[in-house]
Amino acid sequence: MTAAFTEPCSGSIAAMSVEALWQHVQTLAATCAAWHADRQHLATLTAECAALRAELTEVRRHIAAIEAENRALRHASAAGAATPAAAMPHPTSPARPARRAALAGMLGVAAGLALVPRAAAAASGDPVRAGQSVGCTGTTQITTTTGTGLRGRATATSGDVMGLHGVTASPGGAGVFGVNMASTGVPANGVVGQSLSTHGVGVYGVAATATGPTIGVRGRTNSPTSTAVKGEAVTNEGSAIGVSGESSAPGGYGVFGYAKATAGVNYGVYGRSDSPTTGWAVWAQGRLRVTGRSFLHAPNTPPALGALPNSTISFWHEPAASGGAPLGRLHVQIKTSAGQVFRASIPLVNP
Repeated sequence: MTAAFTEPCSGSIAAMSVEALWQHVQTLAATCAAWHADRQHLATLTAECAALRAELTEVRRHIAAIEAENRALRHASAAGAATPAAAMPHPTSPARPARRAALAGMLGVAAGLALVPRAAAAASGDPVRAGQSVGCTGTTQITTTTGTGLRGRATATSGDVMGLHGVTASPGGAGVFGVNMASTGVPANGVVGQSLSTHGVGVYGVAATATGPTIGVRGRTNSPTSTAVKGEAVTNEGSAIGVSGESSAPGGYGVFGYAKATAGVNYGVYGRSDSPTTGWAVWAQGRLRVTGRSFLHAPNTPPALGALPNSTISFWHEPAASGGAPLGRLHVQIKTSAGQVFRASIPLVNP
């Protein structure tokens, strides 16, 4: 049975039967239910996105903290007093959808890779990063007009740490090479070593090979008036030593001097003292042996007897005097271990 609405209606609804209207109402109800479900789903997605955004912010914060810790560790390694910061705890949370876990995992991998030193084959113009190894085929040059071009500092108080370490495999190369480009002025040093320890060594050279004519430290000069190796004790007190040589070999030499020139007046070892009475140009403690030609220079005045220690021999040349020996006299003086003094005078004549 069909019946028409008596209330005023508009459109096609006025002509609909009750069954059709009921079907239409059910369709509208289903549509509203679906819309409500979609709205609930949208609200769920919105909340999920907000949670994911919060997690992403937290991950970024942890990455920033890790990078800051990494920078602090590198700075501490360069400056010395390295105290590793406490490890940053990883955030924990209940199980999340797969896409969140994947995103957090990728971010964690990226943060982990940021902490691992990686070897890099640097090309021209690539940066040199602290804490990484860099391989290149050219020369890396640092130029400064005010400070130090390159400075290495190892602040550890124990162990064989090095502020600067240079290595080369070339027979004609140098692990560390210093050049002073100043054409005038002093001291104009190419390489300077300094030790602040009371038992330290300013420059230490080691020839580690156990065979062959190796040299720990070698000096070379091309100037006719310069010195290849010079030791200088500048203190005016005590018994400081300018150059000290030491050998532990059964047939070794503490100091070995060799004058290779076959002509001219040259010296294998030359000693000089500016002290007129108490100084010694050469002092030998123990036995003294001379082979080959020897030459002793006799002064023109006798040494001060009180300045001579016991067990010494001294001599001097007395110039010729009127009525005396035509070439003067050679005086030899012996002071025994008991302090007794004996003298001999020898007139000099032409051979």
